[in-house]
Amino acid sequence: MIKVCNLKQQKCATVVKIEGVAKVTSLIIDSKNRWLFWSQTTWQVHDKPFSEICRADMMGANMKIIGFRDIGVVSGMAIDHMKTRLYWSDSFRKTIESSNLDGSQRSTFLNTNIHQPLDISIFENSIYWLMGSNSQIQKCKLYANRSCEIMDIGSSNIHKYFAILHVSRHPLG
Repeated sequence: MIKVCNLKQQKCATVVKIEGVAKVTSLIIDSKNRWLFWSQTTWQVHDKPFSEICRADMMGANMKIIGFRDIGVVSGMAIDHMKTRLYWSDSFRKTIESSNLDGSQRSTFLNTNIHQPLDISIFENSIYWLMGSNSQIQKCKLYANRSCEIMDIGSSNIHKYFAILHVSRHPLG
């Protein structure tokens, strides 16, 4: 289930009910277009994951599956508001992919030298991801030459998630 909660009133409401044995592995809110994106993963025979990327409005209505082919485990999602694209990291296939916000024009952004990308974030003109094998954050330019580098942040104690917080990352509608 995906819920929304009012912490002051200590009340929660279900926005999306996940059917069957699928588990939500990633979630992101597009505040500009007022959409909720999430991935739901089920494990099939022989420990092979199958994931779908879904989109709904902020009330959980108008749900649409926007991605489902050849997706392992979505471990992070990010939205590029400039190009109106959704990016996701797949820790099973060891890729970072993207599509338009409706799921069209899917493409692989990066599939080499990625060691279990666990979480991703976009800031300015770069995409950042956490490499699960060594807890390092890597950065690549989104446009033009796509040059990449490992970020030295002075810590190797990041295990699963990270966040880049800046007001520009959450534009108003």
